[in-house]
Amino acid sequence: MLCGLASRILDRMPSLVRRWAQDPAKITVVAGWASRLTVAMVQFIAIRILTQLLGIEGYGGFAIVTGLLAWFLMADLGFGSSLQNLIAVRRIAGKTFDDAIYTTAAFLTAVTTAIVMVIGLCSPWVGPWLLASVRNITGPEAGLAFFSFGALASGTASANLILKVYFGLHRGYVAHTISASAALIGLALLGLITWLNPDAKLAWSIIAFYFPGWLIPSVVIVHYLWGNRRVNEHYGYAIDTEVLRTLAVSARWFLLFSALGALTLNLDFIILSKTVSAVEVSSYSVYSKVYILVVALFGSMISAYWPLSSELILEKRFIELRALVRRIVISGALILSCVSLALFILRDIVADLLSPNMPLTLNVWLIPAFTLYILLRIWAETYSMVILSAGRAWVQCIIMPVQAAISLGLGYYASLHYGSAGLVLAIAVSYLATTVWFLPFYVEIKIIKGSSIS
Repeated sequence: MLCGLASRILDRMPSLVRRWAQDPAKITVVAGWASRLTVAMVQFIAIRILTQLLGIEGYGGFAIVTGLLAWFLMADLGFGSSLQNLIAVRRIAGKTFDDAIYTTAAFLTAVTTAIVMVIGLCSPWVGPWLLASVRNITGPEAGLAFFSFGALASGTASANLILKVYFGLHRGYVAHTISASAALIGLALLGLITWLNPDAKLAWSIIAFYFPGWLIPSVVIVHYLWGNRRVNEHYGYAIDTEVLRTLAVSARWFLLFSALGALTLNLDFIILSKTVSAVEVSSYSVYSKVYILVVALFGSMISAYWPLSSELILEKRFIELRALVRRIVISGALILSCVSLALFILRDIVADLLSPNMPLTLNVWLIPAFTLYILLRIWAETYSMVILSAGRAWVQCIIMPVQAAISLGLGYYASLHYGSAGLVLAIAVSYLATTVWFLPFYVEIKIIKGSSIS
């Protein structure tokens, strides 16, 4: 009996594998997980290199500066997500979209140039203010570190437009390959900096590690546009102001959504830089990177299924949409549970591996705090994806100012009195009070039932 069952499974295996391989969303999810795991491995190896190069306190400075990543990634002004949705609409209509890609790329190049100039003007005082608690970093080096990271991260935000393009084309595995390649090359350059041992180690470490993240997608988007330059039966592109206006309508809401999200989730290192020691910031950074890996793995599913969600909503296939939401939430919760359990068991080994020559204490109370916070985030971001894929980013802007106010006010108080664990729990409370209940309610009432009625 067992032999017969095994035989039937083996007989069906080729067709199952073939069917699975023909699903671009599943390929993208697996590619995303491979990419995110690669990036996570790179980041943990980088922690070991940086603690040896900069010391525990110096690594705390690195974590504070690079913790501003989400703020600088807003340099695309929301046009990346807006373009991804436009590609989905035009694909269904059978229309071309390369003109929109070129227009958006040209516009963001000009925007990034202006942003980098502003960062250059602000860096001499912002850098020293941020790193005031890091005693072994001089004011000029702090300013240089802030400028280097701000310029590279802003450039990366614009160049990452090509990632949105490939996600919109259901070829997200290409986008994930770009991200993984940039991380590996950045790690190699960081190793080179360690060998060269230059002055201004913090600034050079940032430049080495983040430079490929800007360069590689920039090269890919130029290659894409050059290879697809035949538009309307002639060679060349032109900026289409009508496309720019169309994209700007939804982009402004995506930008506001990103800004409110950053106020809610990405003031953590700024708050910690003013409330706890640089050593505790280093410990928080390690836990943060572990749980950012969970968010990243989960984000791979979100990115992969975003275009599918758009199409399901446009075609009013709401039973499939609900099933998709359940599958994403359950998968995210399982990943989170496995990571938290492994981290609880292996935290001392992790600390020794990341900093073999200097003591690095990992606060055990951060594990349950982060687990609760990330679980709530998985739930909320799944419904957020549905809302964003429906082109209704403005909806979240109704509730997110309240969430940001709770996160900022309660987060500062909790961090001041209870340290980094208090900050994480404060962010969790901000989710419970707002988006955890509001977003599912809106999806069910306005998107699903509202569209069915109409």
